[in-house]
Formats: sequence, C-alpha cells, structure tokens
Amino acid sequence: MKTKLFNTILDVVSNVTEVNQADILSMRKDEEILEARILFVWFCHFNGMHIPDIMRFLGRKSESSVTDKIHDYHSWAATSAMFRLYAKKIAAVLPSQIEQVAENNILTT
Repeated sequence: MKTKLFNTILDVVSNVTEVNQADILSMRKDEEILEARILFVWFCHFNGMHIPDIMRFLGRKSESSVTDKIHDYHSWAATSAMFRLYAKKIAAVLPSQIEQVAENNILTT
C-alpha cells in the first residue's frame, strides 16, 4: 500500500507541476524540480507517510533531506504564488486519487 500511495502522490505532483517524475526523485536542484520535490515530500508527510519511508522512497541517506523539505514548504508557500497554486491544485486532486488507491487495495486483499 505504501508504494501505491507514494506513486499516486508522485503522479499527481508530476502532473500538476509538469515536472517529470524521474526529475522529482533525482538529486537535481533546478528551482522548478526542487519546488515539485518539496510538494511531493510535503504531501507524503501530510498524508501520514513516515519520514524514514519518504527518505527511502526518494533514495536519500539522511532524514534531514526530508525534514528540510517539510520545513521548506512553508517558506516557499509564503513567497511563491505559483507554489501556492500548485499546492492548492494538488490538495484538490489528491484526496480522490488516494481514496481510489485505498478502495482498490481493499478489493484486491
């Protein structure tokens, strides 16, 4: 279920921000990619994923790489109108996608 949830969040963030999924998971630090990665980490955390799980999914070696992104969410939201727009769109789309993953998981178990 965790992998399906991660992939669902990654798919939604990628579609909304128009940043390739591989780039979100990469180590690249282009502003557009970093913005999408912060949103991905935030929405994973917001939806109950644990920091060590997010860290492993991203292929990072330290928890601070994830906790820093969680903290960065608020500063980016305070300073970037586009970031806020992306966050609002993701927040609107994601619940139905997560619900669908949960329903499919219940039906297949």
